[in-house]
Amino acid sequence: MKVQTVIRASGAPAPLLAPTQSLTNLAVLTVAALALLASAAIAAPQPSADLDALPLLADGWEVYSGPEPSPEGPLGLSELARGVNGWSDLPATHSQRPFHGTRWYRNQFHWTPQVPGDDLALLMELQGSAQVFIDGRLSNNLGRLELATPAGGATDFGSRSQLVRGIEPGQHEIILRYRPDHTSFAWVAPSAGFRLHLGAPDLIAQTAASVASAGSRFQALFVGAFLSQAILHLLLFIYLPRFKSNAWFALNSVLSALLVGLYFQRSLSESPTFLGTSQQIWNLLLLATMVVLLQVIYEVYDRQRGRVFWGLAVLGGALAIGVSTLRNVDAFGLFWWFHVLILVEALRVNGIAIRSGWRGSWLIGTGLALLTSTLVWQYLLVAGVLQQPFRLFPIAYIGVGLFLFSVSAYLARKFAQAGETLAERAVQIEELSAEKLERELETRLLEADNGRKTAELETARELQLSLLPRSLPDLPHLEIAVCMTTATEVGGDFYDFHTSDSGALSVAIGDAAGHGAGAGSMVSLMKGLFSNFRAGRDIRRFFAQSNDAIRSMKLSGANTAMAIAHLDPDRLTYGAAGIPPALVYRAATKTVDEVLVEGMPLGSLANYPFKQRIVDIDPGDMVLLMSDGLAELPDAAGESFGYDRVQEVVAVAASGSPQELVDRLMDEANNWFGAPPYPDDVTLVALKVLRPFSADDNLAALESFLPID
Repeated sequence: MKVQTVIRASGAPAPLLAPTQSLTNLAVLTVAALALLASAAIAAPQPSADLDALPLLADGWEVYSGPEPSPEGPLGLSELARGVNGWSDLPATHSQRPFHGTRWYRNQFHWTPQVPGDDLALLMELQGSAQVFIDGRLSNNLGRLELATPAGGATDFGSRSQLVRGIEPGQHEIILRYRPDHTSFAWVAPSAGFRLHLGAPDLIAQTAASVASAGSRFQALFVGAFLSQAILHLLLFIYLPRFKSNAWFALNSVLSALLVGLYFQRSLSESPTFLGTSQQIWNLLLLATMVVLLQVIYEVYDRQRGRVFWGLAVLGGALAIGVSTLRNVDAFGLFWWFHVLILVEALRVNGIAIRSGWRGSWLIGTGLALLTSTLVWQYLLVAGVLQQPFRLFPIAYIGVGLFLFSVSAYLARKFAQAGETLAERAVQIEELSAEKLERELETRLLEADNGRKTAELETARELQLSLLPRSLPDLPHLEIAVCMTTATEVGGDFYDFHTSDSGALSVAIGDAAGHGAGAGSMVSLMKGLFSNFRAGRDIRRFFAQSNDAIRSMKLSGANTAMAIAHLDPDRLTYGAAGIPPALVYRAATKTVDEVLVEGMPLGSLANYPFKQRIVDIDPGDMVLLMSDGLAELPDAAGESFGYDRVQEVVAVAASGSPQELVDRLMDEANNWFGAPPYPDDVTLVALKVLRPFSADDNLAALESFLPID
């Protein structure tokens, strides 16, 4: 067994790890904040002693991992200290090898105080807890957790640096009862095990204070840098809310700052209560940070959230619920696979952006690659494969800082480009301001005139609609359905019905030329003329008289297309003046006949010879009257719906009710053109012969009406 001599160190100690050089940000505010924090950290007084400058009890350790000594009386520990069989020699690196459970370590040291009567002080670097026995006597409790005593119960452990009073100069035996903690922040050296420093009290206290001071400066540097980025991008989001990526990045920076701040606070704390609680909080922050990181990547590249994203988000939530109910669980080491999935998905999305030529995607890609590299490095440190290059903070936080800087640089670049675009737009607006003001004035005048005309047209529209029948004739041998969809302005379409005492029905359908108030006036005129028409009258004579009446008004362009269909019990008399042909669906043969009567619109030519046709009608047959609005309805390419397509629909749908036929035609119109309003009025009247008319039918029913839906 080697005997080491521990003396009081003198002279200037080696400095602690210098603060990491701050990263530059493209945004001025972030650069200023980083420079200020870095200057404060560098200008602060450096530690007067370093852990490496302290005497380290490293060689000559022996280990005992057998059964715990008997808890009865002091003999158990004293016998163990006096050389009970079971001790084994260990190499110098023994304390760095991970293990589980409780082990006993033994060594010897020589204490030579520089000042007579000076007490001995201990400083222990460890992840776990230890009891210190000097010369067989329990001297100190070191560490941050509770360790069950051999006699039962638990001992509260205090700080990692303590005094050992009453140690005489000379050779002494030291025994450590040590249990490592694998569930907390085992990221700083030693990644497992312990290191024990012995020295004078003032030197130990000075070193502990130096380490705490350096940790506080690093905490301020990292937390301040991350929070400054969060504030900057939150302000950018407030100025341009449509860039939601700034808001998500600000949240990611805040979570990262909380992670780093809590880590440093935990490494400096000696409170067992805080240490246990902070571990759970840190775990939740870590999982939330990873999910928000992925959200930032998706938002930056305007990526649609799919099953992969929501699957990872739900998985992160489930893991968060799990760790919130457990103590002493390390979400970084235990759920390393979840962090890998997040990073792989983020790299995949960024790779797609790079391949598609997304401007600036290489910036974020570089940050993601650095973050992934440092996290892999950190995983290897936790597993004990690599050694930690820095004592005061994990290497992974450097990767976090580089990633945040890369995203911040990208977003700042994007914001600057948006600012340049706005500046160019401002110049264009200034150059065109006079012209735009003039156009605006003209637009306002047109809007006022259009508003006045719209009010007039609405009044005319209401008058036109009021002239239409409010109910349909209720005839026992006929079923009737109508549909009229007007254009944007006052339309020129109209329809009307007359019934005779014998049950014969006359149907009029018309289309006045144009739209607006003039067409509405023509509709009113034709409604008045048709009101004097009686079922059974000669249609040609009615058209001739109406033609003369319109021409006598001497209005330029005043004319109207019109058709009258007169249905006796078993025949259809059809006259037309410039209106599309009537269609007759034959139930017996399931074919469609076209009843075409050529003629000029009323009011076009004087003494025009109007015509009419008579066709037979059988039970089950369907008659369709229509204006030209449906056949001339255009699609997006300008192609008209056409009369052939109307006949095809009638051939398919006319076997049902008239209402079903009308509904089917309007559905086809909507599929062809889109939702109303249409460019022209569309009017449809469908009549189906249910059975031959009988004189025994209740003639009173001929005077009743069904409301129009």
